[in-house]
Amino acid sequence: PVWAGIISLWNEYEVAQGRPTLGFINPLIYQVYGSNPSTFFDIVNGNNKCTESECCEYGYATAAGWDPVTGLGSPNFPLLYSAIQ
Repeated sequence: PVWAGIISLWNEYEVAQGRPTLGFINPLIYQVYGSNPSTFFDIVNGNNKCTESECCEYGYATAAGWDPVTGLGSPNFPLLYSAIQ
C-alpha cells in the first residue's frame, strides 16, 4: 500500500508537469538508490521465518543493502520525491 501511494503521487506530479507517467518503475528505483542509498531506510534486523501464526526453520534474514526480506528497505519519501523532480 505504501508503494502504491508513492507511485501514485509521483505519477500525479509527472502528469502535472506535462510529462507521461513513470511506467515500469524498477529501473528508476534502482537508479535512484544507486545514486543515493539514503532514499531508502535500510532494515538490517529481522527475518521472514515467522508469520502471525507460526514459525518455521526456513526463511531469509535481513542484511545491509538489498535483501530478499525487505528489498532496498523502507522508502524515504521526501528524498525519493525530490529525486524525480
